[in-house]
Amino acid sequence: YTEKFDRADAIVCYDVTSKLFHRIGDSNFIPLLALDCRIDDPLFFQINSDFQDILQSAGRQFQGTPYRFVMLETENEEQRAFLSSLCPSILFIHDCRQLDSLQGEKLLVVEETLYQLLKDTNEVFYRPLMTTHKAEVLLQCVEYALQRTPIDQHDIIA
Repeated sequence: YTEKFDRADAIVCYDVTSKLFHRIGDSNFIPLLALDCRIDDPLFFQINSDFQDILQSAGRQFQGTPYRFVMLETENEEQRAFLSSLCPSILFIHDCRQLDSLQGEKLLVVEETLYQLLKDTNEVFYRPLMTTHKAEVLLQCVEYALQRTPIDQHDIIA
């Protein structure tokens, strides 16, 4: 739904395409924030997880042995490209049948659903994307946007 939202003070878009994000922005003149999607537009707040830190933590957990980064498919092409550049062996899951081929592997997982599905048949390092810190950062960004508080950096890593 990309029509005008009349009863909202702000809109937080989660894992949407850049095209859909801008279509929503063109129809609404209230603060619009991107959560876990890369918009790469300095006009909008963009809050993403610190994937470099997540990958480093997984490397320490698995003590340098190979592992797979497994994540649910994202519609945001920029996010997919960014994650693929950080971890070329990343596997984006779009069908539950893909999980069967992962049995017995060491896995980095960032979504609760995948963690629950894979934890019994794999060695899994689970680091959730949504943390208390990230939620606090998102709320602070919403406040900045609502109050039109100028800040230097709209691309936030939390």
